[in-house]
Amino acid sequence: MGYPNTAHSGNWKTTFSNIPSIKQVSMVQKYIEGYVKSVIMPDYNLEEVFSQFMGEHYRHPASRQNDNLSQIQLDFKLSEDGLNYFYMLEWMMKLRNPQLATVNNNEPLSEEVLRENTCKNFSLHFLNNQKLTVALIHFKELWPLNVSSISLDMGTDEEIIFTTNFSYESMTFETVSTIL
Repeated sequence: MGYPNTAHSGNWKTTFSNIPSIKQVSMVQKYIEGYVKSVIMPDYNLEEVFSQFMGEHYRHPASRQNDNLSQIQLDFKLSEDGLNYFYMLEWMMKLRNPQLATVNNNEPLSEEVLRENTCKNFSLHFLNNQKLTVALIHFKELWPLNVSSISLDMGTDEEIIFTTNFSYESMTFETVSTIL
């Protein structure tokens, strides 16, 4: 039995369950998934707690849930009409809308209302050399924290890239059998 091949940087794809500023799923595939140029996976950290016993200093992994999840970063190629950039900006505007901060005379928002402007599931598919999905990482309840500026330079003919950092609530990993 041999060892599996090593991963190559281009053997992946992404899927978004939804983008709150886009109503049609086909438009998500056309304007968002088709323009993801790179993904920078978040680092994953474990918090520690410290204790003292009989003059010794001990370190322990924190037993509570880690609330400090790092961001995932996606770089997008700008579509010819710029709509993918404007869809991200519109999503950010919905999140920043001050009218969303309070409902019914300053009563706290319900969990349901808070989740209206999140992407329910973002998946990163790891592909083998036959372009079959062999593993997935799912990010649940994703929302953009920023959308970078873009530079429009007259007289140059280079791809325009913009970056978006996303926060998320949870991350899960799954493997997929490729045996047919």
